[in-house]
Amino acid sequence: MSERRPMWKYASALAPAVLVWLILVGSLFWLLQERSTWNAEADKALLTEWLDETRNFRKTLPELARDYAKDTEADGAAGRGQLQAELVTLMESLAEPTRVYLNQLPGFPVIYRIAVIVPDREPVSWNSPLPRPRLNVKDSPPFEHRPFSDLPGIVIKVDYQLHAFNKLQQRERDNNRGNLIA
Repeated sequence: MSERRPMWKYASALAPAVLVWLILVGSLFWLLQERSTWNAEADKALLTEWLDETRNFRKTLPELARDYAKDTEADGAAGRGQLQAELVTLMESLAEPTRVYLNQLPGFPVIYRIAVIVPDREPVSWNSPLPRPRLNVKDSPPFEHRPFSDLPGIVIKVDYQLHAFNKLQQRERDNNRGNLIA
């Protein structure tokens, strides 16, 4: 009669192969998860750079928001009103080129709303005249940018759509296919 090996000997012989297989599957799963969030991270980086670097005359939006936050009562309502008007003008000048070149340039966001929220101050916002499409939550969640670590209460919120160019190209391809079939 042949001697039967105990089950634990088989298990201990297979354990290294199973462990290597589990490590490979786990690392593949992790890489796929990281890759699936790459577009969202790239969008956030693009919007952050756009907000931090774009200026119309002398100051960027975060710099003007800091001035608005540090505005004291001594400056009076007239000074605060002037800063609010300057903020709205800057937000409009940031968003207007994106509206002019709507769906023509890749990487150009379509801006629907920009708001600067400062603690103990009235929020200042600009709303686009463009109609907002029905957006999925995955398409473009509102972007919140906190530009200053020393002033964490200053928040710039942007409602946007970034991948409009690709969607336009896909719609045109679908229309061309439909015309060909017809």
